[in-house]
Amino acid sequence: MYRRIIAVILTVVLILSLAACSGSQTADKTRDVIDDPEGAQVSAKTIDTEKLLSTPLKQETQQISSKAEINPSDSKSSINKSGLSKSVKASGYTLTIHTDNEYSIKSPEFLYTKKLFEKKYPSKTVKIDLESSSKPIGVDYDKELNKKIMAGNKSFDIFLTGSPIYYIQNKTYHDLSSYPSLISALKKMQDGVEKNCTYKNAIFGVPFEIAVYSWQLNESLATKLGITAPKGLWTWEQFYDLARKARKDSDGDGKADTYLVQPGGSGIILCNMADQYAQLHLDMFSKKASYNTTKFIGMLKLLKKLYSEDLLRERRAGEKYVADDKNALLWQRRENCYDGLGKNRNMVYLPVIQGNKWYPINLEYFVMNKNSQNKELAAEFMQLHLSNYSKRLSPSIEQYYKENDLADKSVFKENGGSPTKKNMDVFDNMLNCGKVTIQNRDIALAVFDGMFNFINSEKSAEETAKKIDQKVKAILNRK
Repeated sequence: MYRRIIAVILTVVLILSLAACSGSQTADKTRDVIDDPEGAQVSAKTIDTEKLLSTPLKQETQQISSKAEINPSDSKSSINKSGLSKSVKASGYTLTIHTDNEYSIKSPEFLYTKKLFEKKYPSKTVKIDLESSSKPIGVDYDKELNKKIMAGNKSFDIFLTGSPIYYIQNKTYHDLSSYPSLISALKKMQDGVEKNCTYKNAIFGVPFEIAVYSWQLNESLATKLGITAPKGLWTWEQFYDLARKARKDSDGDGKADTYLVQPGGSGIILCNMADQYAQLHLDMFSKKASYNTTKFIGMLKLLKKLYSEDLLRERRAGEKYVADDKNALLWQRRENCYDGLGKNRNMVYLPVIQGNKWYPINLEYFVMNKNSQNKELAAEFMQLHLSNYSKRLSPSIEQYYKENDLADKSVFKENGGSPTKKNMDVFDNMLNCGKVTIQNRDIALAVFDGMFNFINSEKSAEETAKKIDQKVKAILNRK
């Protein structure tokens, strides 16, 4: 069972990751890779290569020379004005970044930051410490990495993580609150960004990548069925009502063949339900959880109705997953930039638990190892990643800021053209009302496992809630 649940989640993550930054319109296999004038390879998928690669890097970064380290004030280039509390001259010559995510270190955002850093500090190099992704099933990357840091490991300066719970609990991160430039950058960003990087006034990390989850309306089917999608906040109860309306016979053969979401789409629904509930009733730090409640029992009953009434279903044996099923009213999306959110897209908010307004978001962090001997160097790398200069180079960083320079729409000319104000507002609202779910892997799997099994079980919602509650509390209290 444990292996099956992991496989389900990994499948969902893989499908959603293919949709990133393109609205799922183009799969990775069609991604173009180009060489920029400085020799780095970056994805051309969402970058206007002529404008964002050639011109800025040729004209502006050539101002940066080896003199930048000796006397930064001599240069008028904004890239040299880091605002860091101390000089990086005393740091070592190599900045090491640890990750198990190969995709991240090949992304344009990372490559641009690396390039800017090495141009500003020619005598410094950036080393990538890539951990093998072929780990045995059941191995928790963040749990094991946290143990290494607790043991005094100082072989890397920065690490990437999407699950900060262990590092916050054990304070194995270096608080970034002493770096004014990083504080300033976070305050210029959407409000939801800063709050998800802070715990008890300590900044434990800065964003490398942020993604929001949403639906895209299948407008052709909506018109055919005469259905109007929700335009703002809506609840899971309304999700159920819409699922009933969407179950129709579209071809006149006497059998209902349309669904609200495509068959096999339960992963994102269960994960979002579980994450939303966890934000309200799970506190990892005080080791408190409440799953044996009327609210959670009601969620389970609603989930059961969706499946027992054939409003949602899993894929049948041999049935392939279709991301944009023509018979599904809503298509799942993972968005990490405005690109692709043009007029051919109609973004729809995720449903929320009644009485609350927040959305699960995915945030990949740059975190500084508390044992690093190159802290100033590491902070400088993070500052360049969040700088106005880097912001202008990457569409994926641009929209995290409150003030976006969208006058130059060339970066959005692919995948539907310039983003519409409506779609940008949905993206921004979900980001500002977004929360990263703070929980460990074992609890996430225990809740997901319990909810998934309940769909086709004979057990009552009350019995299931009680069992999940016991499992979660046992995990919280184990040593």
